[in-house]
Amino acid sequence: MVMMSVNYCPICKSILETKGAYMKCPQCIKEGKRSKVYVGLSVTTTAGTESYYDEDGNFHFHDPNVTTTQYNCSNGHKWEENSRNECPSCKGE
Repeated sequence: MVMMSVNYCPICKSILETKGAYMKCPQCIKEGKRSKVYVGLSVTTTAGTESYYDEDGNFHFHDPNVTTTQYNCSNGHKWEENSRNECPSCKGE
């Protein structure tokens, strides 16, 4: 089973595009700078999850928990991103 992560911008709440282990500082991109990005503290809520197999035998994993991860770059910019696991059977609905 593969869990998909959806990242949201904490300021505008839009979905951020991430590609696996690819990460760049959003402020450095705007300023045309290069930087290293350091991963800081990650905190996950602890709400209960629900998993089941539906009538067609498809596995559902509904996880309302949100993980907030702090980042900072070598140019001093700081930000955080929120992510959550997406149900493998419901994604795209």
